[in-house]
Amino acid sequence: IDSALKYSQQALRYSHDPALHELHARLLFENGDTLQAEKHFLAAVYTVPNRFRSREQLINFYVQIKQLTAARNLAAATLRMPVKVRSYESLYIRRRIQDLYFNGILRGM
Repeated sequence: IDSALKYSQQALRYSHDPALHELHARLLFENGDTLQAEKHFLAAVYTVPNRFRSREQLINFYVQIKQLTAARNLAAATLRMPVKVRSYESLYIRRRIQDLYFNGILRGM
């Protein structure tokens, strides 16, 4: 993980692609650095705010670290967003967020 973190950190100097922030965040989380992981998950969301994949990954991160209120708030905000590009992927991700929000761990909080 250490070498992967090193290379992803170097790559972030040249690109602010949300997928790169997500990868770096997952590596940081696996390495036990939840504060920096959250920072990079948030950077992925802020870079492209209407990208459902980044939002879903941040929601799942919050669930994993037991920040359920933050996860529920982000899920609710995401479900209020319009789908700008109606692709299979965006609709599928939206459906998974709905399931988590209405039927899963975030239900009825």
